[in-house]
Amino acid sequence: MAYHVSTSPHVRDTKTTGQLMTDVLIALLPAAVGGAVWFGFHAFLLEIVCVAAAVGFEYLFQ
Repeated sequence: MAYHVSTSPHVRDTKTTGQLMTDVLIALLPAAVGGAVWFGFHAFLLEIVCVAAAVGFEYLFQ
C-alpha cells in the first residue's frame, strides 16, 4: 500500500513562518509577564535563560 504525504488541508494562509511565530510570541507575552509578576524574579530569570538557550542552540545547529 502506498501512502500519499501532503500538507494539512486546513493550512490556507499566506502568512510566512516568521509572521506566524511573531503571532505566537505576542500571544505568549501575557503568560510570561504574569508568571514573572506572580512567581517573582526567579521565574523571570528562568524565562530569560530558557529563551537564550533556545536561541543559542538554534544558532549553533543552523
